[in-house]
Amino acid sequence: MLRFPLGTLLSVIIASAVRYLPYGMRYAYAGVLQIHVDLEDAATTSGAGRAFIFLHVVLLLIAPALISCWLVCLPAPVSPVSLPLLLVGPGTELICGDAVRSVAERSSD
Repeated sequence: MLRFPLGTLLSVIIASAVRYLPYGMRYAYAGVLQIHVDLEDAATTSGAGRAFIFLHVVLLLIAPALISCWLVCLPAPVSPVSLPLLLVGPGTELICGDAVRSVAERSSD
């Protein structure tokens, strides 16, 4: 059975990604809406395959939308992680780490 890693950096990254996923989808959807179907049809008429159309037409046209999505959505989930990382030093414990550890110990019993 696969166990979810509670209290790790991976769990924080997954939770933040799920929380900010709608914002990223909004940016990506706006980028996809700007691609007209005629561009794909023109590439198909010229003899391009599906992979070539996706990589060289669609992906290149939505790249600015994806980059702006990363620039807007990346600082939001990083900021809650950066402050505890700055506060923790050798021999110091944060209460959130103790809480997660106690829940993990109780669930393993």
